[in-house]
Amino acid sequence: MGNSYRLQLPAGTTITAPDDATAAQLRAVTFNEAAAGTGRTITLTAPLQLVSPAYIANRNATELTLLELTAQLRAENARLRSK
Repeated sequence: MGNSYRLQLPAGTTITAPDDATAAQLRAVTFNEAAAGTGRTITLTAPLQLVSPAYIANRNATELTLLELTAQLRAENARLRSK
């Protein structure tokens, strides 16, 4: 899986952004998990899931494989029922 990872930061985790712009971006993507506030410090009020792009790519590839297999099985099932 290479650089694939998935982790969870627990509620109560405090993140200190290096600058106000980064803090604003973090607040924008964690609005469901972080307390409202200002400044560079962000406190999570709910767990936050973090995944790497490689994890998402692996997950999507696995899902595509399963969908293809499901289609093949349905086609085989239909073929067998038609006999």
